[in-house]
Amino acid sequence: MKPPKLIFKEIADPQASTNFLRLNDFHAKDPFGRMSGEFREFEVGNGANQKIQHNLSFTPKDVILLHNSNNATVSFNYAKFDETFLYVTSNAITTLRIVVGRYE
Repeated sequence: MKPPKLIFKEIADPQASTNFLRLNDFHAKDPFGRMSGEFREFEVGNGANQKIQHNLSFTPKDVILLHNSNNATVSFNYAKFDETFLYVTSNAITTLRIVVGRYE
């Protein structure tokens, strides 16, 4: 989720304006603040290119794997991602917890 864009010229107080600029610069450098992403948890079976619905309104480019319950070998087929599905290959049944989205 991205923070709202601030309109600095509408901030009359110079100190407040400077502080908002500092906050804006801080968040611009924060790697997680620059990612439009969502948390997802799902189970995958043993197989290649399993379709997982991501429910985003765009085609994701990035996946951060947070947890793999059975330590299965898992790979994401980024080239096949689309506006509806992720494609995951796994060598065993496992539950995955991920953050999926797009780093800007």
